[in-house]
Amino acid sequence: MPTLNAYTGSTLRIGSFLEMMQELSRLIAEKTPTALKLDAEAPAFVAKVVQLEALVKRIRAFEETATVAAEDQTRDAIWRAIYYLHHYLKGLPETHPLYLYVTRLTPVFNTYKNLHRSELMEQTAETRGFLSEMSKQANAEAAAQLGMDVLIPLLENANEAITTANASRTTTAADRQAELGNETTDEVRKQLVTLYRNIVERVNAANIFFPSDTITSFIQRANSIADHYRVIAAASINNSGSGGGTASPDPSQGGGNEGGNTGNSGNSGESGGSAGGNEGGGSTGGDSGGGDDNGGDNNGPIGDAE
Repeated sequence: MPTLNAYTGSTLRIGSFLEMMQELSRLIAEKTPTALKLDAEAPAFVAKVVQLEALVKRIRAFEETATVAAEDQTRDAIWRAIYYLHHYLKGLPETHPLYLYVTRLTPVFNTYKNLHRSELMEQTAETRGFLSEMSKQANAEAAAQLGMDVLIPLLENANEAITTANASRTTTAADRQAELGNETTDEVRKQLVTLYRNIVERVNAANIFFPSDTITSFIQRANSIADHYRVIAAASINNSGSGGGTASPDPSQGGGNEGGNTGNSGNSGESGGSAGGNEGGGSTGGDSGGGDDNGGDNNGPIGDAE
């Protein structure tokens, strides 16, 4: 007679833990709580799975976070194009007709050369400062002569798009906080572990006193799900122990990410460990990544001394 495995995924990262619970919830619905003798236990379990999903979505990347990350990547690309254009034109001989315009803009670029290192919204403010300087008549004329007049409006548009998207993201975060209350993923995860253990005990008892093909099938498939996620947990632990991952590029070498790590959710909220897991923090965002470098030149001059 098969026995339902009591594995609850205590060492899984929060994303994998949620997926495991969702699979078990769907399996219960497929076999029906009544057939599994879970009429009393299933509703609370399913409700907690839905609640955890909502909490994880709140922690991870909102749709607006992806928008912020995309706009930030656009802004970085345009800023680097403008910066590098000026940087490399400094190599012109002093007799070249464009050299005068290059030297006219050098004080502006010296002031804002570390702009890319700033936190997201600080960078937004600094970009506005840069754009204000470039709008001055003498600087605007020099920028036009150097071919920057096409790029500068694009930089302004991307900068304002970030402001709009970030405001929308903040509103969404506040709305979800109001909807979901103050419970954390830690708390809900612990509650789910307790609820699932109750289900395990109930199903195993039902299999003894009310054996059926439905209960047997449920146990076999639930055990397969547990085995699958046990492998995932082991792999995660092994990767953590080996110090996996690659180091982020040094921002002073032209790569780097903004201090705010706009889209760097990485495994935001996903840390293994105790049965409660860790809600984690890090930057806003989902597993979408996006906070790193955004395509910078790792060996470029940004941030180097003029």
